[in-house]
Amino acid sequence: MYAEVEARIEKKFESRIRRLEADNERLERERDLWREKYFKQVETTEFLQGQLELADARIVKLEKTVERQGQRIKSLLKQLHGKKSEATKPDNSSANIVPKRARGRQPGSKGHGRKKRDDLQTLDIIYDFDHDEQFCAECGTEYQPLGEQTSEEIDVEYRVVKLVHRRKKIVRSCDCSSSPVVKVAKGPAKLTAGGMFTCRFWSYFLFEKFQLQRPTYRVRQLWRAHGLDVSQGTITNGLKRMHDRGVFKPLAEEIRRRIRDGSRQQSDETGWKVFQEIEGKEGHQHWLWVTLGSDATAFRVEPTRSKEAALKMIGPQPTILTSDRLSSYHNLGENVINSWCWAHIRREFLALANQDSTKALGQRWVAMIDEFYHLNNQRLAASGKSFKKLDEGLRRSVLEFERELKLNAKRRGMGEDVQKLFQNIARDWEGLTVFVDCLEVPMDNNSSERALRNSVVGRKNYYGSGSLWSADLTADLFTVLETLKMNQVNQLQWLERYLSAVAENNGDVPQTFKDFLPWNNNLNR
Repeated sequence: MYAEVEARIEKKFESRIRRLEADNERLERERDLWREKYFKQVETTEFLQGQLELADARIVKLEKTVERQGQRIKSLLKQLHGKKSEATKPDNSSANIVPKRARGRQPGSKGHGRKKRDDLQTLDIIYDFDHDEQFCAECGTEYQPLGEQTSEEIDVEYRVVKLVHRRKKIVRSCDCSSSPVVKVAKGPAKLTAGGMFTCRFWSYFLFEKFQLQRPTYRVRQLWRAHGLDVSQGTITNGLKRMHDRGVFKPLAEEIRRRIRDGSRQQSDETGWKVFQEIEGKEGHQHWLWVTLGSDATAFRVEPTRSKEAALKMIGPQPTILTSDRLSSYHNLGENVINSWCWAHIRREFLALANQDSTKALGQRWVAMIDEFYHLNNQRLAASGKSFKKLDEGLRRSVLEFERELKLNAKRRGMGEDVQKLFQNIARDWEGLTVFVDCLEVPMDNNSSERALRNSVVGRKNYYGSGSLWSADLTADLFTVLETLKMNQVNQLQWLERYLSAVAENNGDVPQTFKDFLPWNNNLNR
């Protein structure tokens, strides 16, 4: 009986143990399931936290981008609708400010009269009386001569004339076999054999196209208004012949060599389209480079804006190059000293002055740069003790600028763009102070920017060049004409004289082409 009870109890306990073991296994499975869910949730949370941090960073970046774009839009609107001048407005808060002098002749001053134009061709036109007006209407007595009353008037006459060259012919009247049977008098010299346009015609066209920047079709419209209809292809073929025969190439290369051999240069570049498909190059974007020497200006059309393009005008001798801080101008060689443009630095601070958050900062640094310009201009115009005093004042201002510049380059909390600006200026500081010790070096490359303005007008009028040969001829003519202008040579008269010399040499460059350079001959100015 006790055995049965014990067996029943043992069986009951075994059943309970099996149930507990089953419950334990179930709970362990649930535990593992929940643990797995927990770790997945932790992983999801960490992933979402990372995504949230990335989103926050992106929001901050986008906010900065929006701010920069807003500033850019504001700057572009100012360029579009605002004043173009970068001049700083004068401070009129002081009562001692002298009123700005009005332009033109001042009230009460003595005039200079009309300008004498003795260099113009004079054509006398006589005005006489009708026969009846020479007698007294009352008694019939004839009036006596009393001289003349003269007045001058300026007239412009634009004519398109067809010249008919009648060359005399003679025939031999003897039996001498060594002499030609028929002789024809020598005719006019021509740029190309059988050409129908004179040297003067081409001079006017080249002046209109490459100096006045008129598109060819507009020049043709002017001719058409005067009765001459010339096709575009005829003009293009004439220009192509000039390029192929290198009519202007030796002159342009001589100008480039003169600049390359000089000790100081000034450079800039702007976009220039060349509408010809070139293997290995996408698009039509090229660059028009300009380089100024002391008495010459050279242009080149290059496919890139690279350092290799910048190096083409650098010679082996020591050279001081004034330019903006484009990366292409950096590290051009041990013989090149970079003199960076202060006008570009000033524009960057003007951009800060146009933003509400950095207005005071930008205005302060613009004022400091304006002080540099003022002191340097006064220094260059002074001599003796005055020069020494102004020179010392300029150097003190430059040292103070440098001290604050380097402090701001390391200062935090100014904004990433502002601090980067200071860091970049500090990096280029040595090139920005070349003008302090070298008086002949300008503070900016404004002269090269001005040299590009005329070609930019051409780019807006006729978009660029249609081919590589056209771009090459354009650069050569820009080089020659701008150099003539720089030396105050009458470009139109020079073109006619030079093309006449080319025509006399059967369309080839004359041996005396160097005499047509401004520094080799006393050209008519």
